[in-house]
Amino acid sequence: MKAALPLLFSSLTLLACASPTAVGYEPETSPAERDRLHRVTPIPEAAPIAELTSTTVTAVFDVPQEHMTKWFVELQLDKALPGTEELPGVLRTEPLSNGPWGVPGARRRVVLKDDSTALEQIVEAELPKRVRYVVWNYTSDAAKYVEYGVGEFRFVPKGHKTEVQWTYAFSPRGWPASWLLGSFVEGDYRDMMTKSWGVMKGLAEESWKKTRAAQM
Repeated sequence: MKAALPLLFSSLTLLACASPTAVGYEPETSPAERDRLHRVTPIPEAAPIAELTSTTVTAVFDVPQEHMTKWFVELQLDKALPGTEELPGVLRTEPLSNGPWGVPGARRRVVLKDDSTALEQIVEAELPKRVRYVVWNYTSDAAKYVEYGVGEFRFVPKGHKTEVQWTYAFSPRGWPASWLLGSFVEGDYRDMMTKSWGVMKGLAEESWKKTRAAQM
């Protein structure tokens, strides 16, 4: 499956129509103007996850639900999403809205380790139960064949632990992306999610241990 990504995108390069330039990256756009555009550019109207190409990973965290969700909304993505050989990890995030992360309407720019970027906005938050977000305006060559992505975390209490379900779905930008996207999502992208899952589990459980120790 590791070979799927190069095959996927070499095929797409030959067959797909050119995608539009990401908002804010037109020639001679200043950093200040880019920030302004990224604050006001409309978020895509996302289809239900069931209608998109998706995958889900699930794990039980040895952390109570209340602490789990508090830790989650404060999580720094550069620590949680290190990337894989096939997909770059997160370098940093840049806030584009006022107020805390974790509430509907909160928006930020995600910068990856290959310097590509995307916009991310929370669209639904019913904490401590779930949070859903949309990612769009990709600049990477790989993701330009994706119109947008939808992510959702669900937090299910299991006694003093929490079962966390992470679903990520993509809306392809026409054919042949719609034909080839499934193998990429279930292969390289799921591998990235699984690796990130292990990192997040370790960070969340360590945070809970420190909190418990401070309460004693």
